[in-house]
Amino acid sequence: MSKQSFTSEISPQKTSGEKQTQPCVGSDGKLLLKPALKPERPFFSSGPCVKPLSWRPEPFCPAFANRSHRSVFATAFIKTLLDDTRAILNLPEGYAIVHIPGSGTGAINALMYNLLGPRHVDLFSFEVFSRRWADEVADQLKLPHTRHEAAFGELPDLTQCSDDHDIVMVLNGTTSGVCVPNLDWISEKRQGLVICDAVSAIFATEIDWTKIDAMAFSWQKTLGAEAGIGTAILSPRALQRLEEYVPSWPLPYTVKLKGGEPFQKSLVVGGVISTPSMITFDEMAKALAWGRSCGGVPGLMDRVENNYQVIRSWVEQTTWCQFLVRDPSIRSHIAVTLSLAPMVTEKAAAWAACQKISDLLAGENAAFDIMNHSHAPPSLRIWCGPTVETEDLQRLCHWLDWAHTQIS
Repeated sequence: MSKQSFTSEISPQKTSGEKQTQPCVGSDGKLLLKPALKPERPFFSSGPCVKPLSWRPEPFCPAFANRSHRSVFATAFIKTLLDDTRAILNLPEGYAIVHIPGSGTGAINALMYNLLGPRHVDLFSFEVFSRRWADEVADQLKLPHTRHEAAFGELPDLTQCSDDHDIVMVLNGTTSGVCVPNLDWISEKRQGLVICDAVSAIFATEIDWTKIDAMAFSWQKTLGAEAGIGTAILSPRALQRLEEYVPSWPLPYTVKLKGGEPFQKSLVVGGVISTPSMITFDEMAKALAWGRSCGGVPGLMDRVENNYQVIRSWVEQTTWCQFLVRDPSIRSHIAVTLSLAPMVTEKAAAWAACQKISDLLAGENAAFDIMNHSHAPPSLRIWCGPTVETEDLQRLCHWLDWAHTQIS
């Protein structure tokens, strides 16, 4: 991929109804005018994420909107969706997939509340959601645990886990921009289960399934489908624990993976825990079809890498912005977090600067939803998932430079 100069002047071209601002001087001393071209789809939210370019709000088949989720038709359709998910992820034999209410949060809650309890738990927390799951294990389930914590932008020492313990972790931290680079540190001879929140990693990263026992994700990130339904993948070891272990705490029905029998086996053949929107299932089927048209997970990963390289090249050339994650070996290529440091070091001022940039770009219809989570350090967050078009990110970089000059 050829390097582009993101600080070169771009001649403004007036469009009907578009107000041109006065030229300003960028941090490198060059004259910087308002960019002429905006992203065709200025949607860079980290969830729900932008839909694939080919997506159209077509009328849905009445069968989806009007049939019972318990009908033979609906059950067969959901079972096909489970099979298609299994195929594109290349799951090993014996792994089960189930759908759970409540999107990714519902799925990870279901896994923790159904599976945890028999063993000490290693908790790896390094961003908002991994800390949230650690708090639930410590404060709600009140289980014996060891908390391995790192600051935003860093990763705990993963080798501190014990083979005898269960593990709860996030695979890709959207709020910090930190990812777990590999699963080599997880022993294949482990006695505990590895429970993983992979909401922003699934379909866009290579996963060693032999190292994962229970994984939670939702449909609203990498493939840009609708939110509301969570998905859980269970290894044979996790299924065995479901069969043999009964938690000591009450399980709400919406996260209960046990029914009248040890495990609700109907869930793996198209059953669902509660009434879902059938339209969301149709949306996911279309998203999976799009993912296959891109070449499956390898093709989706290539799209992510192309997108990340645009941001990386721009960051290397700018003087006012840097990656929140300094170590490239643990830097997420999907959810990219950008800090305004070292120019703005005071937290309130840094948040204010980020907010001004975000508001300016939203007002210009050049970028929406690029503020990072309020519990993260002051930063911007750019989703670089496979449904984002590379050209839109190239245009966004020009607009980021322009917005920074406006607030400077």
